[in-house]
Amino acid sequence: MAERVEVVVPVRVDLAGGWTDVQPYSGDFGGEVVNFAINRYIRSIMEKDADGRIRVEYSSDIPTGSGLGTSGAMNVGLIATIAGGGKSPEDIAEIAFQFEALLENRGGRQDQWAAAHGGFNHLLFLGDEVEEMPFEPMRSARNWLRKHFVIAYTGIEHTSGDMHSGVWERYDQGDESGHGGRQPNRGAPRTLAAGGQAERAWAGGRACPSTPPRSARRRIAKNRTASRPHHRTELPQRWCRPRRTDPTRRLASQSSSPSHRA
Repeated sequence: MAERVEVVVPVRVDLAGGWTDVQPYSGDFGGEVVNFAINRYIRSIMEKDADGRIRVEYSSDIPTGSGLGTSGAMNVGLIATIAGGGKSPEDIAEIAFQFEALLENRGGRQDQWAAAHGGFNHLLFLGDEVEEMPFEPMRSARNWLRKHFVIAYTGIEHTSGDMHSGVWERYDQGDESGHGGRQPNRGAPRTLAAGGQAERAWAGGRACPSTPPRSARRRIAKNRTASRPHHRTELPQRWCRPRRTDPTRRLASQSSSPSHRA
């Protein structure tokens, strides 16, 4: 029996924390990223003929290698197309990440999670685990982004896997020269997320605890014991957990969350 499945997933803009989602850094220090999906998409179409032969085709609204997580989105689309039935967005994102790892493309998980979820994302990376932090920016912040945010394509393509390989090979060898740049980058998502929803936290009467959730502390502590001696594990300074709002109000939920049509 012939079958046709089409999946549409968004690409993302990394606002803060990029590269801290990559192992072994996420295992040694813990990583944190804030990103959001935009209304530019990767489309994946699977066609299966009566003989069971499968063909998968892609199309993209943007050039590949443009720095918007296109390869991660493409693999999320592939997995959702050929094996997405009954799987959660988190499962699809993790399978897509592992698929890239098999291809020896060394990178993090933020691209796959953004493509699978859409909207605004505040993600915590603890080794190989991903935890979604509640994050719903105020309407004024979303409106400001829609009005002022501009993405310009330089025409210069890059392969992120190649960039990652050189950096993390030096990291594996104990080169700490890049730590100074990543540590401030790791703290930036907390500042951005807190600013984007400060009014909401105040209006809801919710205090921001000075330590992360207990489950996060346990996992970071576990990673600390396995870290190399020259690496130092730190806990985030502040965590804010406002009330979770209606997920249908997330940025671009009308158009930038993954869709699946059969």
